[in-house]
Amino acid sequence: VLTLTIPDVPDTPSTAPVLTYAPPDTVSVAFTAPGNGGSAITSYDVQYADNSAFTGAVSANSASSPKVISGLSPGKTYWFRVRANSSQGSGAYGPASSVLVISGPKIYYEGEWHNTICYYKLNGVWRIAIPHVKVGGTWKVIGG
Repeated sequence: VLTLTIPDVPDTPSTAPVLTYAPPDTVSVAFTAPGNGGSAITSYDVQYADNSAFTGAVSANSASSPKVISGLSPGKTYWFRVRANSSQGSGAYGPASSVLVISGPKIYYEGEWHNTICYYKLNGVWRIAIPHVKVGGTWKVIGG
């Protein structure tokens, strides 16, 4: 009996990427390789957008995890998802993760400018201050 294995595109990632925000405009996107479908994974596409429908999304190719994405706009929430590529084609995108990119004032320390994040204390718990803007009499999260 002859048994043949026909390679397929890589599997869909089963977990959302883990995001690590590095102010003011950079996110590290860590992900786990899915099954390869019988053919070696050659690269990954990390897709991101400022909306959960991924309208107008940008894709960045990566040889491995993590992929660092810079140049994001402060005051916006970004969604990230990943898919794997092989000689058989591209798998489907997996579940998404999101992060709010914020900015704060800069301080000059030991000859270099450093970014800061503003915090406030509410009921004994420190929280990140999220910038808002007043539009038509209503306060809204910037970029939200």
